[in-house]
Amino acid sequence: MAHGGGSGSGQFLHTLTMTDIATGWTEYSALISKSEISVLRAFHDVQKGIPFPLLGLDTDNGSEFILFR
Repeated sequence: MAHGGGSGSGQFLHTLTMTDIATGWTEYSALISKSEISVLRAFHDVQKGIPFPLLGLDTDNGSEFILFR
């Protein structure tokens, strides 16, 4: 999710939201950019902090998720 106040120009905060579909457990991570590297680092940080193993991943079609495929 982009927090640009309705404008896509300039630099603004993004949020990576990860939700477990079985339990509804949701984790959020703030990102300064949505580059592949930023998203991958945030993903690994969230993965380390959740109390259960990650068995799969479904993403939207954003280019920042290409590293996951």
